[in-house]
Amino acid sequence: GFNSLGGFDLDSAGTLYVVDNGGDLGGALTGDTVYAIPNALTRTTAVAALGTEVLPSGSVPTAQDVLAVSGGLLVADAAGPGTGSVLKVVGGSATSVITGLDYLGAMAFSGRTLLVDNLDGGFTGNVLRYSASGTALGALATGLPGSLGLAVDGACNALVSGEFSFDCSSGRVLAVPPGG
Repeated sequence: GFNSLGGFDLDSAGTLYVVDNGGDLGGALTGDTVYAIPNALTRTTAVAALGTEVLPSGSVPTAQDVLAVSGGLLVADAAGPGTGSVLKVVGGSATSVITGLDYLGAMAFSGRTLLVDNLDGGFTGNVLRYSASGTALGALATGLPGSLGLAVDGACNALVSGEFSFDCSSGRVLAVPPGG
């Protein structure tokens, strides 16, 4: 019953959180939100999307990624130039903690610093840094054509995936050191 899945994260209790941004697709019963799939590490049966929504269907129209954090979730809403945001979800309600973004890709933590992959209107990627409360800490990397995925390795390098040439000839993963 899912439509267009984006990012996912697993919390310490074994609940898998996934986002879906396909609620507007034909035949969709739910979508454009974040879901909780309990007991994901031991589950032996499928779970239906309908009924597992953390937020109401349609509440995050361009949901792109999710991170489980202490006390809730962070959800990337890739709404577009100047309208993208990071939402904090607690107890079934969402508040914007970072606004004025564009087309968000993935999110990851490097220590206590939140890294957000933000594609501007020209689809140039920038890995931006924020405190856990949403205070901007500047860019870690800029000018990355088509960046999409983001993770942090054991040496605190930001691993950024995407199409790193504007002529679509060099899809790869780049390691960005903690200093940029």
